Amino acid sequence: MPHRQKILILEKDDFLREILGNLLHKEGGYLFSEFSLDEGLKAVHGHQLDTIILGTSCSEFKGKETLKYITKQLNQATPPQFYILNDGDEELDIVPPEQQIKISNLSIEKVIDAIPV
Repeated sequence: MPHRQKILILEKDDFLREILGNLLHKEGGYLFSEFSLDEGLKAVHGHQLDTIILGTSCSEFKGKETLKYITKQLNQATPPQFYILNDGDEELDIVPPEQQIKISNLSIEKVIDAIPV
């Protein structure tokens, strides 16, 4: 049986979070989806995550500090892969460009293609 990627989606926008979750689940991902960082970390307690999709619209988002905080809280042997849903016009320096998904001109298909499941 192939490994199902465990994915946490942290995004303030309910619609975007639900669409991404549904599509990634159909692709074979095991999904956790939450509105906030604190709720997301509670939901994944005890799980080894493969991927975290983090929206810059989350009120707790503070760039690299947020990624460091999440990684420390998860305390995993292998840190998860981070993808950023970037609602701004500029590229961010916190993850490589191929792990940034611009959502200002959102194409759900492009988002799904960018995240390995």
